[in-house]
Amino acid sequence: MKDHLNKPCGGGVMTTQHTPGPWEVRDYELGLKAISTPNIKHYIATEIDAADARLIAASPDLLAALEVVREYMDHAADQFSYEDIVQIRAAIAKATGEIA
Repeated sequence: MKDHLNKPCGGGVMTTQHTPGPWEVRDYELGLKAISTPNIKHYIATEIDAADARLIAASPDLLAALEVVREYMDHAADQFSYEDIVQIRAAIAKATGEIA
């Protein structure tokens, strides 16, 4: 498990419930793509188009980046608009299954 997934964030400890990244896009069948761990021990998704595959494969990195922003935001909230704070927290909550 990656270190950043267990760092304190927003007053609590964030632990992942998804397959830890990195995830990779791979050719699947009939021009479709699949998402898997690098060693292909686990498929995340199969039979998806290329654009969706890239977005899904980037998800662990996007979540990690938002968690870094949230940590900074928690110490410098005056640097963010209220709307940005709500959007960042809602995106993290949606990705982790937390209640926003």
